[in-house]
Amino acid sequence: MKEFKKIFITGGAGYVGSLLVPSLLELGYMITVYDLMIYGENVLQEHPNLTIIKGDIRNKEKLKWASAGADTLIHLACISNDPSFDLNPELGKSVNFDAFYNIIESCKDNKIKRLIMASSTSQYGIKPLNVEVTEDSSAEPITDYAKYKIECERLLQNTETGDLEYVFVRPATLCGYAPRLRLDLSVNILTINALINKKIKIFGGSQMRPALNIKDMVRFYELMLIAPKEKIHNQAFNVAYNNMTIQEIGNMVKNTIADENVIFEVTPSNDNRSYHVNCDKMKNILDFECKYGLDDAVLSIKKAYEEGLISDGLNNSFYFNIKRMKERNLEDEKINSKSTTICKDNIKVPTVVVIGSNSFSGSHYIDFLLEKTNYNILGISRSPENKEIFLPYKNNPNRSRFTFHQLDLNKDIDQIILLIDELQAEYIVNFASQSMVGQSWDNPDHWYNTNVLSTVKLTNSLKDKDYLKKYVHVSTPEVYGSCSGSVKEDNPFNPSTPYAGSRAAADDFIYMLIKQFNFPAVFTRAANVYGPGQQLFKIIPRAIIYSKLGKKIPLHGGGNAKRAFIDIRDVCEATLQIMEKAKPGDVYHLSTNTLISVRDLVSIIVNKLGKSFDEVAEVVETRRGLDDAYILDSTKAKIEFNWQPKINLEEGINQTINWINNNWEIILKENLEYIHKE
Repeated sequence: MKEFKKIFITGGAGYVGSLLVPSLLELGYMITVYDLMIYGENVLQEHPNLTIIKGDIRNKEKLKWASAGADTLIHLACISNDPSFDLNPELGKSVNFDAFYNIIESCKDNKIKRLIMASSTSQYGIKPLNVEVTEDSSAEPITDYAKYKIECERLLQNTETGDLEYVFVRPATLCGYAPRLRLDLSVNILTINALINKKIKIFGGSQMRPALNIKDMVRFYELMLIAPKEKIHNQAFNVAYNNMTIQEIGNMVKNTIADENVIFEVTPSNDNRSYHVNCDKMKNILDFECKYGLDDAVLSIKKAYEEGLISDGLNNSFYFNIKRMKERNLEDEKINSKSTTICKDNIKVPTVVVIGSNSFSGSHYIDFLLEKTNYNILGISRSPENKEIFLPYKNNPNRSRFTFHQLDLNKDIDQIILLIDELQAEYIVNFASQSMVGQSWDNPDHWYNTNVLSTVKLTNSLKDKDYLKKYVHVSTPEVYGSCSGSVKEDNPFNPSTPYAGSRAAADDFIYMLIKQFNFPAVFTRAANVYGPGQQLFKIIPRAIIYSKLGKKIPLHGGGNAKRAFIDIRDVCEATLQIMEKAKPGDVYHLSTNTLISVRDLVSIIVNKLGKSFDEVAEVVETRRGLDDAYILDSTKAKIEFNWQPKINLEEGINQTINWINNNWEIILKENLEYIHKE
């Protein structure tokens, strides 16, 4: 069974999409919705794994650009139902059929693995009621809407598509509540009229209509994402709950609403579609059974109406396709198909600004965001981008969502703020700092300039930005100074070095902004972070490299200081949750529960490389301001976010050794010592 994670949905802000998209997000999928948004910009709620692109499927270049990187394309976009199609048949054909060429080409060019097409049972036309209509029954469409559904199926089947898997979903008439509700569908029409007018209007009555609760429609699309290729490729599936006449549906609605005052009104109808759909195929091949009855659909609309979620249900064009079509001229709104310009204003994608993007932690966080979210990311660092081996995001397949700007927090603060304003960035994560502890005694003013003054200028400029949802300040446990035992987030500051003092001062200023201006800032304080790509002068990569070179590692005080170490990928996972969910003023410790002396750590590393501790290490005097051993209490993050470090120290060391071995020739040319920059 294949696992598809990145789903591109055309028409994802419509009736089905408005219920399907939140459900897929809940299941952990990364979703891009491509939609003209003619029913408004607020149908779908913001989510870190949701990208919304306002676009027209008739614009081939933009569609191809937007769908790049997707595993699966769910094609829902169309001018839906016969009256809307008949309003402008030429427009209907351009959207429902001509644009399907663009869908197929985008799938081929972007090497999308699976295409799920929303077709329709209406293609069967009129069939004798004693005949059960299966997927193999002849298509006899009596409307252009139905005609072009079957034409799209045939077009795809007759096109060379390489390894593309595809399936045709033929649902019955849908019903039930969804955020972008349709009240122009049979069950829904009867229900809203019964609730508001106390009258159920029956048009005709004898026509047999299969129906399907929209909740089961969502379940079926979810199944299409995980079903094996051999069961669904080039297959069509009827999806329906049951078959009822319009009169029977009316009776069901009245009985479900349980209002004795509701009356029936029967009028003739020129809509003669009538067929009895057989759904044995979905049951026998996919083991899929509908769980939600039509009465559940009626009750969902009744509940929404009683809770005030339906406004002017008989007249509001939001609920009626043809009314909204009359209000909007889609020909005027059509994006020039020759244009390749992608307008950022049409893309509702949250932006994360990562300051200190060249840093070990910053670069890994960018890589993590590109892998796990749909965010656009802006990286800011004072140095040019480093070599590929130190920047994991450079090999990320989603790197197109990342942009780098070389700007110095100490010198270019005005440019940085202008850039953030231009992007209206929702999130800022600040990794930038002068971070070496012992060396901070040599030029303490440099540490205070970057860690305090520049941070004060940055955060003071950001404090009134309404667009900013969260500022994450990556701080340090060094602010606590010498303490012992288990340290919680409310432990008082007691810094022992210029580095720690500068970080504590910046933290104090940000606390003031939170209290006085409701600045949406949160803090992270992690144990000693390590992993592949770390600066070569840090203890773990340094021990590996010196051991391979046969050089001696100087250990302050003999390496007896005890520390906790945590893999950068575990830190990134927690940081994302903190960025999205933490409340202003919150502080989170990120650490394992294991303390190890630097001596024992080095011994583990060099033993893996066939060396002894005495061969590799030498004792030097204790560093001024070296703090006592303590363990950060990470209970808060673990409880609030259900977070746990997953990578143990031995596994992390092995991965770092492999990274160094795989890049040894490059590393040999690098400077192995810390070089200070003001």
